[in-house]
Amino acid sequence: MSKNWEWFDLSSLGKVSYIQFTMESTDTGDYGMNTSAYFCLDKLTVEETGTSGIAHSTTGKAYRSGNKLYNLNAGDKVAVYSLNGALQYQGTATSAEMEIPVNGFYLIKIQSKTGVQVLK
Repeated sequence: MSKNWEWFDLSSLGKVSYIQFTMESTDTGDYGMNTSAYFCLDKLTVEETGTSGIAHSTTGKAYRSGNKLYNLNAGDKVAVYSLNGALQYQGTATSAEMEIPVNGFYLIKIQSKTGVQVLK
């Protein structure tokens, strides 16, 4: 058990996709741990390698309201991804507005001639 902050440098591991923490206790019953366990993570610093998922940019001015996208340019490529990265919809804008056939929480990638914009 540690009562102090600990510094962990994981750079020697190379590319790290995720970090997983577990908590265990010697005082367990039928329903798990009997004593409280606490975990705190502060100032997590990451370095993006540029090889994962969707590129982030703020070049566009498109925005989403419900299942409609606004301020698009004709020819913009639109891709809608679920939060686990699965492609849900793909299309091309023909005007400044576009209806996307999905509702809920998604990542929307808009690729134009000037760059990439990601909406949530």
